[in-house]
Amino acid sequence: MKKSGLTYVFVGLAAVVSASLLLARDSAPAAAAVRGVATKGITAAMTARAKPAVPGNLQAVPISTAQVSLSWTAVKGAGSYQVWRSIQTSTSYRKIATVKSAQYLSHGLKASTRYNYKVRAVAGKVTGRYSSVSSAYTAIPAGLTATTASASQINLSWSPIAGATSYQVWRSAGASAPFVDIANVSAGSYQNTGLTAATTYSYKVRAALGAALTGYSVVKTGSTGATGPVPPVLPAAPTGVAASLTSATQITVGWNAVAGATAYKVYLSTNGAAFAYKATVTAPTVTYADIGLFAGTYSYKVSAVAGSAEGPQSSATTTITLAPSSALPAPGNFSAATYNYQSVQLYYDVVQNAATYRIYYSKVPSANIADYASFDWAAKDCRVIGMDAGTPYYFRVAGVDSGGKAGTPTGFVAATTSAPPGNPPQPAFYLYSIGTAGSKYEMNFYRCTSPIYYTEMDPAFSFYAGTSSSNMTLVSTADLSQYFYFDITPGQSLWYGFTANWGPYASTMQTIQVAALGQPTGVAANGMTGDHLVHMSWNAVPYASRYNIYYSVGVPYSGQSWFAFRASTLGSTLHYYGYASGTTAMLSGFPDFSTYYFIVVPTDASGVEGWYCGYANTTVFW
Repeated sequence: MKKSGLTYVFVGLAAVVSASLLLARDSAPAAAAVRGVATKGITAAMTARAKPAVPGNLQAVPISTAQVSLSWTAVKGAGSYQVWRSIQTSTSYRKIATVKSAQYLSHGLKASTRYNYKVRAVAGKVTGRYSSVSSAYTAIPAGLTATTASASQINLSWSPIAGATSYQVWRSAGASAPFVDIANVSAGSYQNTGLTAATTYSYKVRAALGAALTGYSVVKTGSTGATGPVPPVLPAAPTGVAASLTSATQITVGWNAVAGATAYKVYLSTNGAAFAYKATVTAPTVTYADIGLFAGTYSYKVSAVAGSAEGPQSSATTTITLAPSSALPAPGNFSAATYNYQSVQLYYDVVQNAATYRIYYSKVPSANIADYASFDWAAKDCRVIGMDAGTPYYFRVAGVDSGGKAGTPTGFVAATTSAPPGNPPQPAFYLYSIGTAGSKYEMNFYRCTSPIYYTEMDPAFSFYAGTSSSNMTLVSTADLSQYFYFDITPGQSLWYGFTANWGPYASTMQTIQVAALGQPTGVAANGMTGDHLVHMSWNAVPYASRYNIYYSVGVPYSGQSWFAFRASTLGSTLHYYGYASGTTAMLSGFPDFSTYYFIVVPTDASGVEGWYCGYANTTVFW
């Protein structure tokens, strides 16, 4: 009976538990039917309670690069909510908070990171199912600008966010109007068209990275919004404009002040018809000195400027004529033609009584002598050389009398040098020696040559220095020079770079690493009879950490640097033996009756060599 009764107790208990679990899925009234069920003194009182509903409309909105604001629809009967989070694309969530209200601020986050959130409601001891996942990316679009383009258009731009798949553009059409999502774009700009004139619009932007959203940018308002163009109030045209001759090459223009003017613009004509902008004068100044003029006729107009609004030009002044410094007339039949990529050929008639001809040239046409370079040429016709390839130039010519005074110049004519044939090669250039002079290194270079140009190229050298080959800054430049001195700190190891430049062309940078160490002196090598040994010694070099030993069958030239010898043809016979920490070394393994040249090069603690060496030769005896 006990066995039977025991079995009955467990079977009955299982039945009650099973019934309770089943009824827990049903309504509360049905579940109440199991209350008070007892089996052999064991009470199974189980109350079935419905799970709370799933929180809806979960929103995860970044409000900074370290905080995400969460909100969701409250669940009836829920006493609390669990907030769960995962990072990036991980599927592993962890509970980060339990809160009473339907909102939570997730803080202490990493910038530019995706966070995924889900929540579930808790009623008593019963938890509901998880909400849908809402993702946020802890970044905010920066640099939003709103620029009025017309009466119906505002242009927006902002700094893109790496990895963003699109951007939401939100707009408000008034101070109290809500923001509305008006566009989704893929780039960091948007043109908002079809707007109402004279209306203020405000904008904000957020980015989407897949399902994750960033926070909103700061709100930006178009200037006054998309307003219609307001005609500016233009200042009046200046009155009393007059010009006077103040020297043989200068005219001074004056005028009456205009109320409200912040500046004045001066316009010039050399033919009395077409006026071109010449200069701007800041108010309250009401004069302008036009200097460095050629002989000729000049007329001026002036306009007043108030802010960004420019008023009408004044009527033309009385024409002012500048006489040439000499009575010589302008050369006739003046023309210019392309000669090659460096030269322009000028043609002009002989001017009677002209001792020479003054050639003026410039890259910009101008009525001012000061805008032109010039030189004197003794004969009729002239070839101007040394010009930039593929460049337009403007030329004028005047006869010059025996007293050095120029006559009337021609008007300017234009000619363009041709482009170089094909792609010009880089200038040939290399460092051929390095020496020391006190606390400086002396670098010597060969000049550049090129088959493109007729004469030897005179390059400008650029010199760089730094702690690595990829971290060098410009130290100095030197024109038309074959040598340069670098300041050095004794013992310091630096990288140096060198380029040669000619016009727009530059050589490939050469880089070398140099330790500022002097030349070993007293280098001696003695072959020892009978044991194939060579004993070496030298004087210590300040700041040297060790000494590299080389041997060669070629004779190092005593005036060469270590760099030059190593780069020479004889350098191909060079062999590295090893290094010594002190100032002596015993070398072995050389064949009978052989003569070698032994070279000692100091290095710093990192093994970087200095550039000067000392050497000695010896014959190895059996």
